[in-house]
Amino acid sequence: MSNYISASIPDESKVKALELISQLKALFPFGIKLSNEQRKTMTKIDDARVPFTEKALQYGKQEPRIVPPYTDLDELTRDLNLYKGLSQIEKELLSLTETIVDTRIAAGADAYQASLSIYSSSKGAAKMGVPGTQSIVEDLKKVFESQGIKSVKEAVKE
Repeated sequence: MSNYISASIPDESKVKALELISQLKALFPFGIKLSNEQRKTMTKIDDARVPFTEKALQYGKQEPRIVPPYTDLDELTRDLNLYKGLSQIEKELLSLTETIVDTRIAAGADAYQASLSIYSSSKGAAKMGVPGTQSIVEDLKKVFESQGIKSVKEAVKE
């Protein structure tokens, strides 16, 4: 049995983290939510395309004649600056999110593996006729009913 992590999060820390997340969300009242369809069809920029966009903006400012009448250079500047600013924030948040996700997965794996060992031990105790253990096995077994017997056997073997 592996023990990936041994830690706890105090309630005060969890509350403080959630408060800070709320404060972060409040800093971005302009944030939007895209639909899956919008994500698929939207023209996207990435770090490799930023230099192109910067050069196009620079040329647009140098040669206003090449700027289509429907293109607002001030808006282009705002959008590019927003993209670059959010990009820095996103990288830090993704790093933190990855750490939280990995830590949560490890903690869950530890907890689940330990629970499976208890279930397996309970089944052994019930087979040996230890009083009160059959009801424990039956209760824990209910959790797996929707997953099927195969899933239970595979989980207990791991």
